Amino acid sequence: MKSTSLHNLFLLLIFCNIFAVSKAQINTTDSLALVDLYNSTNGTSWTNNSNWLTTSPVSTWYGISVTDSRVTILSLHLNNLSGSLPSSIGNLAALQTIYLDHNALTGEIPSSIGRLTNLKILFLYFNQLQGSIPDSLYQLTNLQQLEMDDNAFTGVISPLVGNLHKLILLYLNGNLLTGSIPASINKLTRLQYLELEYTGISGNLPNVDKMVSLLGLNASSTNLSQNRNIVHGKDTTSNISLDISWDRFTFDGLEYIAKTFPYASYGNQYALTVHQKGDSLYVYAGGTLKYNTYTWVEIGKGSVKIKGDSAFHPTESGKYYAEIDNSHVPGTSLGTDVFYYTAPGVKDNNTSVADNALKSADLKTSFSVFPNPVKDVLHIQAEGTASFIFINNNGKVLLTKQVNNSSDIDVSNFESGVYYLQNKATGKTQKIVIYH
Repeated sequence: MKSTSLHNLFLLLIFCNIFAVSKAQINTTDSLALVDLYNSTNGTSWTNNSNWLTTSPVSTWYGISVTDSRVTILSLHLNNLSGSLPSSIGNLAALQTIYLDHNALTGEIPSSIGRLTNLKILFLYFNQLQGSIPDSLYQLTNLQQLEMDDNAFTGVISPLVGNLHKLILLYLNGNLLTGSIPASINKLTRLQYLELEYTGISGNLPNVDKMVSLLGLNASSTNLSQNRNIVHGKDTTSNISLDISWDRFTFDGLEYIAKTFPYASYGNQYALTVHQKGDSLYVYAGGTLKYNTYTWVEIGKGSVKIKGDSAFHPTESGKYYAEIDNSHVPGTSLGTDVFYYTAPGVKDNNTSVADNALKSADLKTSFSVFPNPVKDVLHIQAEGTASFIFINNNGKVLLTKQVNNSSDIDVSNFESGVYYLQNKATGKTQKIVIYH
C-alpha cells in the first residue's frame, strides 16, 4: 500500500512539473513588444490572430515560436498586417527569424531593429514600407537572408552593407533606391543572389573578385552603365547569371561583359542620343569602333549601313532612327528613338528655315506619376502623346492607357501591392505602389 501511494505521488509530481513548465511565463519584455506589434498593425483585422492577447501561452499565439521563454520566430506573412512597425520590436532580442512579407505595412523601419543581433532571416518584401534603410540594420551581422524587395524605400545602399558578411540572399529590387552600388558589397563572400532590378541605382557594376559564392546578380531596369572593366577572380564569373537588360549600357561595357560573363543578359538598353553638326548626324554607341555597324533608317524610304563610322549624312528631311550592332556583342542592338531631321536650308512647314534642326518625333522618355504610393487615382504627366501599359508584379498587362500630356488611372479596384507603369514606345518603367 505504502509503495503504491509513493508511486502515485511521484506521478503527480511529474504531472505538476510538466504543467508548470507548459504555463511558464514568457519574458515580460517580449510579451509587451508583441502586444505593441498587435496594436500597431491593426491586429483585430489580421487574417489569423488566434490566441493573441489571450491568457493562452504566448507560444500558442499564431505565428510565434518560443524557446527558453524568449520569442525566436515571428511568422506573420500574408496575414493582412497594416500600419507601422513599433520601435519596441527591437526588444525581441532573441528573434532569429522574421517573416512579415506580403502584408500592407507602411512607414519606416524603426532604427531599434539594429538591436536584433541574433536575427538570421528578415523578410519584409511586398509591403509599402518607405524611408531610407536605417544604418542600424547593417549591425545585424548574423543575417543570412535579407529580402526587402517591392516596397518604396528611398535613399542609397549604405557602404555599411559590407558588414553583413554572412548574407546569402540580398533582395532590394522594386524600391526607389538611388546612388551607386557600394564597393563594400564585394566583401560579401557568402552572397549567392543579389537582386537590384527596378530601382534607380546608377554608376558601374561593382567588382566581384571577392564574391566567390555569387550565382546571380539582377540589376535590370536601372540607371546602371559601365565605363570600366569589373575586377573579378579567376573563377568568379563563370557561374554568375548576370541580368543588366533595360539599363544604360553602351558597347563600352557590353564588349567586356559579353566576353567575361557567359550567362549575361544585356538586351534592350535605353535609347541613345543623336547629335548633329551641320548636315551630319552622330550617335555614340561606345565600344571598339571597327566592331560597330550603324544602320540609319529613314522611315518608309529605306536604310543605310555604315561600318566603323558613326557619322551619317542624310540628304533629305524625314523621320529617322538608328540601330547599332557590335560583332563582339552578339544578339544585341543599341538604338535611338525616332527623330525628325530637317535638312539645312529646307523650309520647315513653310514657316521658317530650320538650319541644323533635329527634333524628337516621339514622346520624350520621361514621365511622372503622383501620388505614389497611391490609393485611388494615379495621375500621369507626360510630354506629348504616348501609350502606357499597367502591369502587375507577375508581368501581366492589366490595362493599356493612351496619354496626351496628362491622364488618370483609377486604381481603387486593384489589390494592394506593387505594379509597374511602362511607356510602350521607350520601355521606360516606373514602379507603382497601391495601398488601401
